[in-house]
Amino acid sequence: MADVTFYRQKLVVSVVSAGVEGVLSGMFIVLFSTTIPLLINPPTTSRIAWRAGLLRRLGRPLVVGSILLFLSIVAHWVCTLVRVIKIISPLFETFSAFPFMDNPSEPLGLAKISLIACTGSIADALLIWRLWILSDCRKLVALPPVIAYALVCASYTYTALLFVRDEGDDQYRRDWVQLSAAATILVNLYCSFGLACFLFRLQSHALFRDNKYRFQRLLTLTIESAAIWV
Repeated sequence: MADVTFYRQKLVVSVVSAGVEGVLSGMFIVLFSTTIPLLINPPTTSRIAWRAGLLRRLGRPLVVGSILLFLSIVAHWVCTLVRVIKIISPLFETFSAFPFMDNPSEPLGLAKISLIACTGSIADALLIWRLWILSDCRKLVALPPVIAYALVCASYTYTALLFVRDEGDDQYRRDWVQLSAAATILVNLYCSFGLACFLFRLQSHALFRDNKYRFQRLLTLTIESAAIWV
């Protein structure tokens, strides 16, 4: 009876997390569809000039990284929905979903883990790249997150391999998942704090600089910050 209650709780958590992820993914899609056109469509009166610079703008790390994030997040959401459907469908049939929920090497579960690792790696790389740019390419500012990022990527890879090969017990895998999550949080906090400081300084300079482009610079910073922090 205790096992049934435990699995019911896991089922509820799976359904609720799918709903929350759907809301967050929808917010990301709206923000993505708003910021990307602004990044690749600068104000210009010449269609020839716009076409000539389109490939260069599409090749910017921020644009490429945002597109990769969009693809990985949407793919993860699709995997979540398919997994929830597979969990719920046995309720109307004769077999149980409990073995499916307990199998760490199930393909959909592995796909979700791999997509989480890809999404985290891309997001961290974008944060570090933007911090590098806003800090005027200061090595001492970017070095700590770069080192931490290398450790995060190694941790992501090893954790994914543990699930793919079905190695180690549940506690060992859980420890590595928690380590990867903690390292990612530290990188995000460091980069977010650094970006906030440099953006505040740049915005202050732009506001008090008397020229006609100051609000254009503020708008550019706001758009790029939205694309990163999405």
